[in-house]
Amino acid sequence: MAVLIVAATTAGVLFNVTDVLQSRADITGEAVTSEVDSPLTVVAVTGRVNQTADPSTLTDVRVIVSTSQAPVSVDLRQATALVETPGAIDDLEYSADTPTAGETFSVEALSDPDGSAPVVTETTDQFAVVIETPPLSVHDRFAVRLQLESGATKRIEIRVPERIRTESAVSLR
Repeated sequence: MAVLIVAATTAGVLFNVTDVLQSRADITGEAVTSEVDSPLTVVAVTGRVNQTADPSTLTDVRVIVSTSQAPVSVDLRQATALVETPGAIDDLEYSADTPTAGETFSVEALSDPDGSAPVVTETTDQFAVVIETPPLSVHDRFAVRLQLESGATKRIEIRVPERIRTESAVSLR
Protein backbone atom coordinates (compact mmCIF):
# COMPACT_ATOMS: atom_id res chain seq x y z
CA MET A 1 0.00 0.00 0.00
CA ALA A 2 2.80 2.41 0.91
CA VAL A 3 4.48 1.69 -2.44
CA LEU A 4 1.27 2.68 -4.27
CA ILE A 5 1.02 5.94 -2.31
CA VAL A 6 4.66 6.80 -3.07
CA ALA A 7 4.17 5.93 -6.75
CA ALA A 8 1.00 8.03 -7.00
CA THR A 9 2.67 10.98 -5.27
CA THR A 10 5.72 10.72 -7.55
CA ALA A 11 3.50 10.60 -10.62
CA GLY A 12 1.61 13.68 -9.43
CA VAL A 13 4.85 15.60 -8.90
CA LEU A 14 6.13 14.56 -12.33
CA PHE A 15 2.90 15.73 -13.98
CA ASN A 16 3.17 19.09 -12.19
CA VAL A 17 6.81 19.51 -13.26
CA THR A 18 5.88 18.56 -16.82
CA ASP A 19 3.08 21.15 -16.86
CA VAL A 20 5.39 23.87 -15.53
CA LEU A 21 8.11 23.06 -18.07
CA GLN A 22 5.59 22.92 -20.91
CA SER A 23 4.11 26.31 -19.99
CA ARG A 24 7.61 27.85 -19.78
CA ALA A 25 8.48 26.35 -23.16
CA ASP A 26 5.28 27.78 -24.62
CA ILE A 27 6.03 31.23 -23.20
CA THR A 28 9.63 31.10 -24.46
CA GLY A 29 8.46 29.97 -27.88
CA GLU A 30 5.93 32.80 -28.05
CA ALA A 31 8.58 35.34 -27.05
CA VAL A 32 11.00 34.11 -29.70
CA THR A 33 8.30 34.05 -32.36
CA SER A 34 7.06 37.52 -31.50
CA GLU A 35 10.54 39.00 -31.57
CA VAL A 36 11.17 37.53 -35.02
CA ASP A 37 7.79 38.62 -36.37
CA SER A 38 7.91 42.22 -35.11
CA PRO A 39 9.01 44.81 -37.66
CA LEU A 40 9.78 47.23 -34.81
CA THR A 41 13.24 47.78 -33.39
CA VAL A 42 13.65 49.31 -29.94
CA VAL A 43 16.34 51.97 -30.35
CA ALA A 44 16.35 53.21 -26.74
CA VAL A 45 14.26 53.46 -23.60
CA THR A 46 14.36 56.60 -21.47
CA GLY A 47 12.55 57.74 -18.37
CA ARG A 48 11.58 61.00 -16.74
CA VAL A 49 12.19 61.37 -13.01
CA ASN A 50 10.07 63.15 -10.42
CA GLN A 51 12.80 64.62 -8.24
CA THR A 52 10.33 66.41 -5.97
CA ALA A 53 9.20 63.05 -4.62
CA ASP A 54 11.15 61.74 -1.65
CA PRO A 55 12.69 59.47 -2.70
CA SER A 56 12.82 60.28 -6.44
CA THR A 57 10.60 58.13 -8.65
CA LEU A 58 10.35 57.32 -12.33
CA THR A 59 7.06 58.67 -13.69
CA ASP A 60 7.12 58.25 -17.43
CA VAL A 61 8.84 56.08 -19.99
CA ARG A 62 9.66 56.69 -23.63
CA VAL A 63 10.23 53.60 -25.76
CA ILE A 64 12.00 54.82 -28.91
CA VAL A 65 11.08 52.60 -31.87
CA SER A 66 12.11 52.39 -35.49
CA THR A 67 12.25 49.66 -38.10
CA SER A 68 15.04 47.87 -39.91
CA GLN A 69 12.62 46.75 -42.61
CA ALA A 70 11.48 48.92 -45.49
CA PRO A 71 9.03 49.36 -46.92
CA VAL A 72 6.82 48.71 -43.93
CA SER A 73 3.68 50.22 -42.46
CA VAL A 74 3.29 49.89 -38.69
CA ASP A 75 0.40 52.03 -37.49
CA LEU A 76 1.07 52.70 -33.82
CA ARG A 77 -2.51 54.02 -33.45
CA GLN A 78 -3.63 50.40 -33.81
CA ALA A 79 -1.10 49.07 -31.27
CA THR A 80 -1.67 48.37 -27.60
CA ALA A 81 0.85 48.57 -24.77
CA LEU A 82 0.66 46.15 -21.86
CA VAL A 83 2.50 47.69 -18.91
CA GLU A 84 3.41 45.45 -15.97
CA THR A 85 4.55 47.33 -12.85
CA PRO A 86 4.93 46.05 -9.28
CA GLY A 87 1.44 47.28 -8.41
CA ALA A 88 -0.57 46.82 -11.59
CA ILE A 89 -0.94 45.41 -15.07
CA ASP A 90 -2.46 47.92 -17.49
CA ASP A 91 -3.52 47.45 -21.11
CA LEU A 92 -3.09 50.83 -22.78
CA GLU A 93 -4.53 52.11 -26.04
CA TYR A 94 -3.25 54.88 -28.29
CA SER A 95 -4.32 58.48 -27.70
CA ALA A 96 -3.38 61.51 -29.80
CA ASP A 97 -3.46 63.52 -26.55
CA THR A 98 -1.22 63.41 -23.50
CA PRO A 99 -0.99 59.85 -22.15
CA THR A 100 -3.04 58.91 -19.10
CA ALA A 101 -1.51 56.52 -16.57
CA GLY A 102 -3.22 53.14 -16.68
CA GLU A 103 -5.31 54.02 -19.76
CA THR A 104 -3.49 55.43 -22.80
CA PHE A 105 -0.10 55.98 -24.41
CA SER A 106 0.87 58.60 -26.97
CA VAL A 107 3.39 58.76 -29.80
CA GLU A 108 5.88 61.57 -30.44
CA ALA A 109 7.72 61.85 -33.75
CA LEU A 110 11.47 62.21 -33.18
CA SER A 111 12.49 61.64 -36.80
CA ASP A 112 9.79 61.54 -39.46
CA PRO A 113 11.09 62.72 -42.86
CA ASP A 114 7.97 61.61 -44.74
CA GLY A 115 5.46 63.03 -42.21
CA SER A 116 3.77 59.66 -41.63
CA ALA A 117 3.54 59.86 -37.81
CA PRO A 118 2.35 57.82 -35.97
CA VAL A 119 2.85 55.26 -38.74
CA VAL A 120 6.37 53.80 -39.01
CA THR A 121 7.10 53.54 -42.74
CA GLU A 122 10.84 54.02 -43.23
CA THR A 123 14.08 53.03 -41.53
CA THR A 124 14.68 56.75 -40.87
CA ASP A 125 11.48 57.04 -38.79
CA GLN A 126 11.95 57.17 -35.02
CA PHE A 127 8.97 57.56 -32.71
CA ALA A 128 8.71 57.68 -28.93
CA VAL A 129 5.92 55.61 -27.43
CA VAL A 130 5.18 57.69 -24.31
CA ILE A 131 3.80 55.90 -21.26
CA GLU A 132 2.90 57.50 -17.93
CA THR A 133 3.73 55.00 -15.20
CA PRO A 134 2.77 54.89 -11.55
CA PRO A 135 5.70 56.12 -9.42
CA LEU A 136 8.51 53.57 -9.71
CA SER A 137 11.37 53.45 -7.21
CA VAL A 138 15.01 52.44 -7.50
CA HIS A 139 15.38 48.74 -8.39
CA ASP A 140 11.68 48.32 -9.29
CA ARG A 141 11.23 46.10 -12.31
CA PHE A 142 8.61 46.62 -14.95
CA ALA A 143 7.85 45.48 -18.47
CA VAL A 144 6.25 46.99 -21.54
CA ARG A 145 4.83 44.80 -24.29
CA LEU A 146 3.89 46.56 -27.51
CA GLN A 147 1.41 44.51 -29.51
CA LEU A 148 0.88 45.47 -33.12
CA GLU A 149 -2.29 45.07 -35.13
CA SER A 150 -0.61 42.17 -36.96
CA GLY A 151 -0.28 40.31 -33.65
CA ALA A 152 3.50 40.74 -33.49
CA THR A 153 4.82 41.88 -30.12
CA LYS A 154 7.91 43.57 -28.77
CA ARG A 155 8.62 43.09 -25.03
CA ILE A 156 10.96 45.31 -23.08
CA GLU A 157 11.95 44.50 -19.48
CA ILE A 158 13.38 47.32 -17.40
CA ARG A 159 14.87 47.80 -13.95
CA VAL A 160 14.83 51.32 -12.50
CA PRO A 161 18.46 52.43 -12.01
CA GLU A 162 19.92 54.18 -8.97
CA ARG A 163 20.66 57.21 -11.19
CA ILE A 164 17.08 58.43 -10.66
CA ARG A 165 18.27 59.77 -7.31
CA THR A 166 20.45 62.38 -9.04
CA GLU A 167 19.18 62.83 -12.61
CA SER A 168 15.95 64.23 -14.04
CA ALA A 169 16.02 61.92 -17.06
CA VAL A 170 17.66 58.51 -17.38
CA SER A 171 18.50 55.99 -20.03
CA LEU A 172 16.82 52.70 -19.18
CA ARG A 173 18.24 50.62 -21.99
